[in-house]
Amino acid sequence: MSKNYILEYINKIESGEIITSKKVKQMYAKIKPIVLGEDDTYYYDERKGNRPIQFLETFCKQSKGKWHGKTMELLLFQKAKIQSVFGILHRDTGFRKFKEVFDVRARKNGKTQELAGLGL
Repeated sequence: MSKNYILEYINKIESGEIITSKKVKQMYAKIKPIVLGEDDTYYYDERKGNRPIQFLETFCKQSKGKWHGKTMELLLFQKAKIQSVFGILHRDTGFRKFKEVFDVRARKNGKTQELAGLGL
């Protein structure tokens, strides 16, 4: 099932349901016109954005802790980030807009597990 997690995340940020940093708000404010199809340089391909999410949630298992052996379940911010990285493409070349991601999260919050799955 295809779903636009970027818009869902943006709407929750704008409504105040999700509280996040100023930088994250600014980044998603720049992404919103692309996702809505209002940008001349980039476009959003939901199918390409959802592919890594489907892979992670279908084939990747938790390796440690109380969730050991259970299938990964990504949170909304993770899904929005993954869709942004893999689904926003240049209109002329088809290359991704984002080639690097700087992910700052506290320890023991699943960074390694998520990135290991994306590396596969």
